Amino acid sequence: MAPVPQRTLEGDSQFWGNTLAAIAIGAAPGNYKSEPAIQPGLKELREYLIKNMDAQTPADKVALVWASTKLPDLLTPAQQKTIIDETLARQREDGGFSLSTLVGSWKRKDNTPLDSASDGYATGLVAFTLEQLNSPQTQPPSSAPSTG
Repeated sequence: MAPVPQRTLEGDSQFWGNTLAAIAIGAAPGNYKSEPAIQPGLKELREYLIKNMDAQTPADKVALVWASTKLPDLLTPAQQKTIIDETLARQREDGGFSLSTLVGSWKRKDNTPLDSASDGYATGLVAFTLEQLNSPQTQPPSSAPSTG
């Protein structure tokens, strides 16, 4: 019997882990990402991430954009824009993001529904990634409360 792929809140745990590895390699001091000894493995990592990105949850794709800010040429500007546009389309009226819209078909073990309100995890992941990308953090809320 083949192993069942592990799914985490973020989606495919292998993809999530490889995305975090890409972020770590890109952020490592001393221009580690340019070391000749790691180039074959880095090439495999890039190929894996690109080959598997379309099947990932929106949360995984946001993390991939974050990784692309640390590893040039991981995503094209058009790929980054597509992911960001798809993500911004999920923005809540209050300006935040809800994890329930970023995790695809993931379900809790007890099958209770995910809260659909904006939350800190989803909003923080998106805002931080946009900041790393030097993009506007969010679209303006559709109806801002008066501060009068």
